[in-house]
Amino acid sequence: GGWAGYYQSEGQASVGTGVSLVGTSLAELRTSDGEVEVPGGGKLAITGGVTIQGSSAAFLIEDAEVSVVGNVALKGTAGGAGLSVDTFDSFESGKLTVEGSVTVAGGSGGAEFSAYGQATKITGNVSVTGSANVSASAGGFIGTEIGGNFTVAGTSAHPDFFFADGPLTVGGNTAVSLGGGANSVEVGSAPVHFKGNLSVTTGSGVDFVSLTA
Repeated sequence: GGWAGYYQSEGQASVGTGVSLVGTSLAELRTSDGEVEVPGGGKLAITGGVTIQGSSAAFLIEDAEVSVVGNVALKGTAGGAGLSVDTFDSFESGKLTVEGSVTVAGGSGGAEFSAYGQATKITGNVSVTGSANVSASAGGFIGTEIGGNFTVAGTSAHPDFFFADGPLTVGGNTAVSLGGGANSVEVGSAPVHFKGNLSVTTGSGVDFVSLTA
């Protein structure tokens, strides 16, 4: 149909055959802790991977905890795609673990990867690509760990962003390739470890690049 979604507020759930959400408009997977007062109030465990595909594709984790065995693929078209891990009022949750790779492809729209919860761990590669605004930010209270390569690519004249202002470890190579426009690349003073090569390429326009040791 037009909209495809899975929304979980509170409680615990597990899926053993993967999750596939495919729509012609918005496709969204959202988890939160709702109004639960106990730590770790919203948990979702998925075996078999996740596919979210639509005009817009979103994977949102809000004060919840999600684990995925398999790859995660977000595929948007005109409306873009985004994955976000956030902690608003929880000292326990806001966590994502993926035993596989993550792809965020915005098509002709934008793409966002935002890991600012408690902790994000992805054992494989992370790829963030789009044709409008592209944004990748990684940190969190405990930090973000990517076992493979971290690739961020934008192709348009819209502003693109790459922020690493919290604990971040990338086991493979990190490649940031941004299009024209006023782009920003910032690596903060929090512990950031690029174990492979780091490359930054920008197009025409006035760009801001800051690498803090």
